[in-house]
Amino acid sequence: MLYEAMKDEIAKTEECGKRTYDGALQNRVNEAYVVGAGDSFAAALVIQGVTYGRFKAVDPYEARFSYVSLKKPYVIVSVSGRTKENILVAKKIRDRGGKVIAVTANPESELARNSDTVVVIDYQRPKYPLPGTLSFTLSVIALYGLAGIEINNFKEIVNTRPRKLIGLEPIFIGTLGGYGVAYYSALKFYEVFGSKARFERTEQFCHATMFSVRENDQVIVYPSENDRRAMELVERIKDKFNVAIY
Repeated sequence: MLYEAMKDEIAKTEECGKRTYDGALQNRVNEAYVVGAGDSFAAALVIQGVTYGRFKAVDPYEARFSYVSLKKPYVIVSVSGRTKENILVAKKIRDRGGKVIAVTANPESELARNSDTVVVIDYQRPKYPLPGTLSFTLSVIALYGLAGIEINNFKEIVNTRPRKLIGLEPIFIGTLGGYGVAYYSALKFYEVFGSKARFERTEQFCHATMFSVRENDQVIVYPSENDRRAMELVERIKDKFNVAIY
């Protein structure tokens, strides 16, 4: 039942993704801070990577104590629109004269009411508890639209298939946007399976984490485009560890 429910949800990506993207693109900005928690922070890390820092990921709790720059808008991502820390950040930014853009599936939420602009994620909560693949994907799509990054083929997102089964306690590694995906992958192991996992940036893995990896441990690599360093790493460790590239 869970597998079928997940398939049905993923099948909605193309249709819901197009609507979400078009709405976000109408509110395009050149640069921004992106605030989110959990899956939403993973989405923020993805857009930080693919924009090479034009969009910068910010933890909502830390944002409450940080200097507020009014030069960039704050994009606050929350599917429910009810996350307490996100709402507190939105109020702080607006009280100080900053601009807040909410990315949410709930346009009537408290977060939306405390924002200057609302980008609606075309997402409905499923009947059964699911890992949140669609809501995460739509959050990333919305951020792509806000950043003005073109998505050429929504069907390609839907038709993506796993290349290899992932075992217990994997280590996820990523570069730029791939690091956000690595973080999200680890979150799903924590939340869905109650299992251990690790995540790391490609270069940082080479300097520290690699020395803790045991023989036959599974290392999942999410390289960026033309990622020479990640490919060098794969060649270096593929005979020592169980390596897969996505």
